[in-house]
Amino acid sequence: AAAYAAIGDDRPERIAGAALLGAPNGVWLGIPLGLLVPWDGRATGELIRFLPDPLDDLLGAGSERPVTLSRLAELDGRVWLLVVAAGLTMLLAGVLTGARTPVGDEPGALRFAGRCALRLGLATALALPLLAWLTDVSVTASLSVLGFDAFGGGIELHGHLGLALLLGAVWG
Repeated sequence: AAAYAAIGDDRPERIAGAALLGAPNGVWLGIPLGLLVPWDGRATGELIRFLPDPLDDLLGAGSERPVTLSRLAELDGRVWLLVVAAGLTMLLAGVLTGARTPVGDEPGALRFAGRCALRLGLATALALPLLAWLTDVSVTASLSVLGFDAFGGGIELHGHLGLALLLGAVWG
């Protein structure tokens, strides 16, 4: 996406720099969101008017509002590709789990697949809430410039950890 955006931009180095800085943070936030973990988001203060699009539409009311994939898809339908990417990530994790799990003395491929699924389900059930917890966002800003006062503005974004645990087990 960054390469596509940089082709038509007058200053492609800005696009590349933003991609290098923002991509890791976006990936860590995108994986739980793509695996359908809901988040609570809130923006407060006078600085809400200066949020970039679509954050102003998503968090602009100032109250706790759920940030879900369906709400994001209302703003841009391409967001559903995040579910496809997260699903492919989990499929790859399942293939790697199967390839790295010793076969053992168990007869039958179904038992082996069940043992691999149990291991991946446990690992994902523990990792997804941890990932949602680590990517919580809480920013507070205060600004006073030439008579313009914007005190107490902020953005908060917190994932539902209990649902992340359940969804991690199901996806795994």
